[in-house]
Amino acid sequence: MKKIKDSAPNTSSFVQSVHCIFSALPNKFRDKILEECAVSTPTYYRRIRDAGPKCSNADKDKIAQIAIQSLKAAIAECEAIISRRDQLN
Repeated sequence: MKKIKDSAPNTSSFVQSVHCIFSALPNKFRDKILEECAVSTPTYYRRIRDAGPKCSNADKDKIAQIAIQSLKAAIAECEAIISRRDQLN
């Protein structure tokens, strides 16, 4: 699988830094689900479709935890960028 660059590149643009965090979030979320739930990429995308295979309750719980962790990590990254926004454009 193609490796995604870090979400916040070394840049002087405040908007670009924040944008990169949010644009990387879906891929980080997917990769974490693939790892934690031990599913393949095609299975992940089949589960997204309404007609795809159903998730077990354990998978649903794990996916909910991953979603919360992913969002908290993105918020922490944004807070770090916001705290140094005076150094950025």
